[in-house]
Amino acid sequence: MNNVVPTEDSKYEAMVSAYLWNRLSERTQRFIIPSKDEEGKSKKAKGKSKGVETPTLEQLSYSLLNDLNYIIQGESIYDDEDFPANELKGKIEELASQEPLGETERHEKELAEEIQKLIKQEPRVETLRLNRLLLELIYPEVFGPAEMCKPMHIVNITLNLVGGKKLAWQDRQAESFTVSALHSGSYCVGYRNSHEYALNNDNEAISLGTAMAISGAAASPNMGYYSSTFVTFLLALFNVRLGWWLGNPKKDSYKQAGPTFAARPIIAETLGLTDDEHPYVYLSDGGHFENLGLYEMVLRRCKRIVISDGSADPDFGFEGLGNAISKVRVDLGVPIEIERIFMLPRDEKESERGYGVMNPDFAKEKKFCAVGRICYSRVDRENKDDEREKKDDEREEYDGILIYIKAFLSGTEPVDVYNYAKMHKLFPHESTADQMYSESQFESYRALGLHIVDKIYWMIKKTGDVRLNLEDFFSSTKHSFPTKMDDSV
Repeated sequence: MNNVVPTEDSKYEAMVSAYLWNRLSERTQRFIIPSKDEEGKSKKAKGKSKGVETPTLEQLSYSLLNDLNYIIQGESIYDDEDFPANELKGKIEELASQEPLGETERHEKELAEEIQKLIKQEPRVETLRLNRLLLELIYPEVFGPAEMCKPMHIVNITLNLVGGKKLAWQDRQAESFTVSALHSGSYCVGYRNSHEYALNNDNEAISLGTAMAISGAAASPNMGYYSSTFVTFLLALFNVRLGWWLGNPKKDSYKQAGPTFAARPIIAETLGLTDDEHPYVYLSDGGHFENLGLYEMVLRRCKRIVISDGSADPDFGFEGLGNAISKVRVDLGVPIEIERIFMLPRDEKESERGYGVMNPDFAKEKKFCAVGRICYSRVDRENKDDEREKKDDEREEYDGILIYIKAFLSGTEPVDVYNYAKMHKLFPHESTADQMYSESQFESYRALGLHIVDKIYWMIKKTGDVRLNLEDFFSSTKHSFPTKMDDSV
């Protein structure tokens, strides 16, 4: 029998595999290698209806993936004293300095260079990315590069502060709270890993469905900015309580799905005494704090943001947009500059114009969206005092772009949409309390939205190529709808 000599790569893989094995849960380890006692029970149970069953491939995969995701989303494995970082350091340096001969070597070089950048970070902030790239480098056949990054859904919720002690927030009476696949919480109360937050009796963490249900809890005794002492008492009295009590992320109770003793939370909810200092916090509709989701996107420094404003606003007062921009400027120090918005309310004289004739004010510009600049440079740019004369193009490294879309009638809509609008004077801003859409109502909103986005696309297309990806879309939008910005800082 021939002896197999292990390669350097197999040695690294063996060391990392031993580390990962020790990090796996006992349940997963038993699934992979059953103990002798369990093997004996399994053999005795053969042929019987009851007994110890070996896990299915689906159960094993689910348990193993959960453990690996837990490891990847946790602290930096590179800094763990049990991880063979010193042994891998030479391999990473070697790959980063090599001259790639083919596609595989080129990819390894790129991985090693990116890992070196992440290792040098002080403090270490991109731990998830570092963990993922390290495993991809060691196990290229298992952790292949993703073809395309999937969108990270962030569910916006309101943490009510109706009885809070923050004097500056007595008007808003709420703070933002989010749930994503990674974290749950806010920058005010801190964040917890979502797979550890609000565990139910089956030890399952908060789900996407639960987060969305809370995010839509519009009818609630405590409604942030919209809270009223009298209404709060009545809604609680008649049990109109769609909000949720969950563990406070900054307290030890964050793993609890709800209070074990309900008297205190019910009293706080009824009397408007909710805050973020007790073991449990009261969460409700995200619109009770900010209705567009802009606040959390700016907090995460997103460079390209598209807002589709679906709030009912027949007078076009832009309350949702104004509220979001104000909170972003006050809390985060980031101003958002929009030169002009061309969406207009329905004209009383529209019946005299007839189908196909544009609103005269809109016809001058024909702009179906508003574009603004998110001035991150006012906060993030170093040596701001020395760069007052910088031009707009030199601020692009920091600043982001905002595209704001809102449903309105321009006079260019399809005939069926025009007909529906003639019969329904509040369209397209009927009350959001109307949840039972008819077929014609649903189709009219869908067709109008498609028409507006179509118009935006074709206007941008005139300045770009035949096909536009998202990157080109933002670039062309900025070119098509130039916004006059103030250079002062």
